[in-house]
Amino acid sequence: MYRILKLFKFCCFLLPTVILFNCGKLYGQDKYLTEAHEVFTAISKGDYLKATSFFDSTLKTKMDAGQLSYMWGSVEEQMGKMKPLAMRLPWSESNDSLITWIYPCDFEKKASDLKMVFNMNGMIVGFFLVPPTLKNTYRPPSWIQAGAVLEQEVTIPSAGFFLKGAFTVPANKTKFPVVVMVQGSGPLDMDVTVGPNKFFKDLAMMLAANGIASVRYHKRTAAYNNELRMAIESMSPFDETVEDAVNVIGSVSQLKGVDPENIFVLGHSFGGMMAPDIVFRSQHLKGIILMAANARPLPVLIKEQFRYLMENDSTSQITSSLMQEVEQKCSEILNKNFANAKNLLPGTGPNYWKYLSDYDQVAALKSLPAPALILQGERDYQVTMTDYKLWHTALSSDPKYAFHSFSGLNHLFMDGKQRSLPSEYLKRGTVHKDVADKIATWINGL
Repeated sequence: MYRILKLFKFCCFLLPTVILFNCGKLYGQDKYLTEAHEVFTAISKGDYLKATSFFDSTLKTKMDAGQLSYMWGSVEEQMGKMKPLAMRLPWSESNDSLITWIYPCDFEKKASDLKMVFNMNGMIVGFFLVPPTLKNTYRPPSWIQAGAVLEQEVTIPSAGFFLKGAFTVPANKTKFPVVVMVQGSGPLDMDVTVGPNKFFKDLAMMLAANGIASVRYHKRTAAYNNELRMAIESMSPFDETVEDAVNVIGSVSQLKGVDPENIFVLGHSFGGMMAPDIVFRSQHLKGIILMAANARPLPVLIKEQFRYLMENDSTSQITSSLMQEVEQKCSEILNKNFANAKNLLPGTGPNYWKYLSDYDQVAALKSLPAPALILQGERDYQVTMTDYKLWHTALSSDPKYAFHSFSGLNHLFMDGKQRSLPSEYLKRGTVHKDVADKIATWINGL
């Protein structure tokens, strides 16, 4: 089971999971990422001679292995030891003939980021630590006019927790529909931050530019990760996702400008799978939006994702024996044998899988009176067109359901040309404008 957990980290971010990728061989496909990761790993292990072997001659005159060792030691004296990579992932930026790889360095006392600037020969010409805020500044989609969108912080109580979030509104309206956004599995922040990308932040800005407000929030497993550490493996999807979403939905009508007759829930990935359960437990919802929501059981998707990456990603390190181990574990859960179900996904146990085994998201949606919009990226390998077609087959005869798939879009509804693989989520992207336009048109047409 340890092998499954270890490789699951970089196999995929399923719907998305807590830790998205293992920082091992995965990155070999992107320019100079292999070199950047070797330097980062060398520094983590105290191998400063190897780290400086990637410096160009000019930089070496300013910082040799001894100087780097002294500098890094001084940093750790002040900021504590560096933690392993987790939620914040490295990403790259290009500028003329230079490529910069930015690596998160979360020390015990303070977060920072390591910037490595490569020339076109693959040698490092710039190497320095910067505050994380300098490169985490969010840039809204370019087509949104300055001043068209306003955003304020909100705090919503839920089951003894206080969930911080954001209320994003159109600046030129005083009454508007509101969409409550529900993330996928794992301790995700309110923006669904994946590497340099902020899926829900993009979507919130785009919807507001179309006259529609939204509320998004940190999941309790993200905001209270330390406090819940001992309890996470006993949680069910109700504890992890459903309960807080229901409580947020119940609170949004109190926010200034919200039309209480026009409240919608938007679920992405696992959040989309659980959206019918959320709506069933809520009241006065105008509609439901499912984005890349799986229609099949989760263990089926896990097996499919492992198989996909074993066959298509040469860096995945998924062996035949590991594939067999994953398939066996998933089959046990599908057969309602939960005794060995602990941590098939990080932080999940028997309660999690039993809850899902008793839940049929397609039947649950069909039983609800609210209309629904089902959206899917055709290049998505985490939740595929197979799921989209199942939703369509089950629901398309009823006019209250609308469907749309987007050519070329991945699990985060961002554009790409190549076969989708985990490494593409390390590159900056933006939610495609057509996605937000489709949601806004559907909402305004109800």
